[in-house]
Amino acid sequence: MKGSINSKNIYYKIDCTKKKVSGIKVEGFNGESGMEIKLRNFISLDGRTFPEIIELSEKENKSEIRIRIKKIEFEDEERIKFIPGANYEKILIR
Repeated sequence: MKGSINSKNIYYKIDCTKKKVSGIKVEGFNGESGMEIKLRNFISLDGRTFPEIIELSEKENKSEIRIRIKKIEFEDEERIKFIPGANYEKILIR
């Protein structure tokens, strides 16, 4: 799937078997490289499916972040509300 936000193209790779996004790639409209996110090793727990490993990479500055979820709890019954910028300071990543 392809989408766009502001001056960026966003490409989503969907795992149809799991019905989950398995990868995201963000690029500038002019083809400049941006960020790539890989979601892998999906685990099902309490009827919810989530990635065990999340990898973020930014090629221009050779930045990489790897997150491995070792433990997760689903105790709260409320839905998570995502509000961009709520309680976070916006920092431009170059």
